Amino acid sequence: MGASLGDKRMPLPLLQRIGRRDKNYDSWGLHVWGDVRDVTQWDSPLAPGGVDDFGCYWDVDVSEGGELQFLIHAGREKEFEDVMDTAKTQSIWVVSDYRDVFTEKPDLASIPRGELGLARALWVTEDLLAATLEGDRFFLHACGEAKLNVTGRGVEGGSVKLELKEDIQGLPAKVVEKFPHIAGYKALRVPPEADTKGLVKCQLALSSRDCKALSSREFHDQVVLDQNTCKLRSSYETNNFGVGLPPKAKNGSKWPLMKRLLADPKNVPSKDQILAAVENLKELLKIRSLQLSLHPIQMTSRDELVKASTFDATTGTFSVPARTTAVFVEARQ
Repeated sequence: MGASLGDKRMPLPLLQRIGRRDKNYDSWGLHVWGDVRDVTQWDSPLAPGGVDDFGCYWDVDVSEGGELQFLIHAGREKEFEDVMDTAKTQSIWVVSDYRDVFTEKPDLASIPRGELGLARALWVTEDLLAATLEGDRFFLHACGEAKLNVTGRGVEGGSVKLELKEDIQGLPAKVVEKFPHIAGYKALRVPPEADTKGLVKCQLALSSRDCKALSSREFHDQVVLDQNTCKLRSSYETNNFGVGLPPKAKNGSKWPLMKRLLADPKNVPSKDQILAAVENLKELLKIRSLQLSLHPIQMTSRDELVKASTFDATTGTFSVPARTTAVFVEARQ
């Protein structure tokens, strides 16, 4: 089998390739197990067989019609993990920061950079957004019909596009106190002429681009806004329930049912339910604010795989390689 970073392909032997936009393949390794001739030892990842115009690649002997499990990582940084049926293809390609596996060589320029399903921003005040994306310029996209999508050209399908200005002072202390897990997020100001009350009823997304790269290609980091914290009235009599529908691409066929349910007054949350949700959110924010890290012993383990285990404080999720047990500890003052 062959695999490459940025591009992965697989024959018998299977070829895997992985391509990265930054072309940095230092210290990348591959682990394979399942229906393969040689299972990779956890402390000895396979080094790439070389680098071509797509990315780095590996050749791995596999059993035809079997199940291949593989993990690509650089030290503790996991890049890609998946399971594949070797009866369907003999070459695979994967692209850094993209979850799909390709059975034909993809065009890196046409692959979306970002994902609408990830919530990495909060609308924290009337004119302020907090976000984790990188870049020199930032844009807010909105669509009242939930038709936003991400392509190789960036965020498309919106009816409104506003440029946001980064506040170099950062997030106000009161905001960080209310949402401790977003400390360190960028503070992005919404233009004063923006119709914020109308915007929060739309499908929303953020994109960014690096001005230094505009001459070659626009790279967009896509982020979906978490609207649930955006317009919560201080009285808690309402929480903006039922003001929009989820994206049409994956949910359009269910819109008629959703519209009926959202229009039913019996489904409107009561004040008690809203307050209960607020308390649950506060608990989750406290969990997200925890400073968790891999146990010091495992951080220096000879097992390279366990050292790839991570905790993402932004999303509150753990990432642990298959067939691995990782221990995380909370930092205490």
